[in-house]
Amino acid sequence: MKLTTIAVIALVGFYSAQAAQAAPTEKKGGTDATLAIVVEKTSKLKESVDKAKTSLGKATQTSAETLAQFDQAIATAKLVLDKMGENGEVAKLIDDAIKKNEGTIKKIEEMQRTSPEKQAKLESSKQKLSSGLDRLFAYKTQMIKTQFDTMKKLKNFEEGKEIFSMLEEANNLDEANKDLSEVIKGMTELGTSLDGFKSVNDKSVDEAKPSKN
Repeated sequence: MKLTTIAVIALVGFYSAQAAQAAPTEKKGGTDATLAIVVEKTSKLKESVDKAKTSLGKATQTSAETLAQFDQAIATAKLVLDKMGENGEVAKLIDDAIKKNEGTIKKIEEMQRTSPEKQAKLESSKQKLSSGLDRLFAYKTQMIKTQFDTMKKLKNFEEGKEIFSMLEEANNLDEANKDLSEVIKGMTELGTSLDGFKSVNDKSVDEAKPSKN
């Protein structure tokens, strides 16, 4: 027999042995492999149940409770938006920042007049400040306009809150149904994973029965 043929046979035998070692061996009754699936499906089912409990809790809220949540959201939005109105806290802070940095620009211009040798060094800061103030003016204008438009939308939202709260109740019920569907699906998957144990148990019981002979 040629050496090449012998080498091929040896390699085939080696890899066959390796494959046999790597192949998963079936445990007696298959319980070890099935248990991991049972644990996984149980964990998934628990998550589904917890989510369903939350959504069902929302679905059992009274109309008054749902409407109260709308009122709370509206009140919070108003408080935030008021800060950004023309006379709000943010607008006042912007005005203070503008006034302060305009003063800094004036100081730089004065130093440039009295100390010409510092002209170049100060010019960069002056340009940066001027550019920043231009953006600040623009942002203030945009902020006030956006706040005004958003307040109008919030007013419309408040006027229709009773209708919108009923839609929210319908959405809550729809979400509860979806989550319950996932619970049933999860229980079915857990039951399927438990079938492996059932079949093993049934087999062992059958084997334990005395022979009629």
